[in-house]
Amino acid sequence: MDTEPKMNKQLATLCFLLAIVFGLNASWIQIKASVGQQLLESAWKKSLQMGKVQKAWPWADTWPTAKLDIPALGESLIVLEGVSGEAMAFGPGRIRALSDTAASGVYGIGGHRDSHLRFLSRINSKHPIYLHTADGVEKQFRVIKSFVADSSDQELMVSKSQHALVLITCYPFNALQVGGSKRFVVIAEPVTASDDPAV
Repeated sequence: MDTEPKMNKQLATLCFLLAIVFGLNASWIQIKASVGQQLLESAWKKSLQMGKVQKAWPWADTWPTAKLDIPALGESLIVLEGVSGEAMAFGPGRIRALSDTAASGVYGIGGHRDSHLRFLSRINSKHPIYLHTADGVEKQFRVIKSFVADSSDQELMVSKSQHALVLITCYPFNALQVGGSKRFVVIAEPVTASDDPAV
């Protein structure tokens, strides 16, 4: 006669433990992204001080290559070299197929929509973007357009002769499933002294 309440208690305990496990699993990406950015910030500062690449942890297959700041949105992110799955678990990555420098050509950054680049859903032309690269280049950019592209049947048409910062993440932002072919693309152009109304 005591078995039914005992089984109900065990079932309730099991459900509670499963909820904790699933909750931790869902939070793991966010935790990893946050802790990773703190370690990467330290490696970034050391890289600038020493003038050579410093990895955030010895076994890392990537390293800090730039810093992206969007003060109006409260965002400051270390950008990693490359866009492998492992690299993008810790931060946005520089898309190697594009130019190496922020001083000229196209500088492309890709990242996850649910962690580092989720702020792209809120960005507009009133939000200045600052890019600092490991080679000492510091540039301010202004958003000129954003659009959704389908990577399965469209190429991102940005001329390498154009000077631009391109930010890319998956789309839609609130999708429940991972993957998919749609991308949200933000294109920003450099701000020059003549663009600044205060000058």
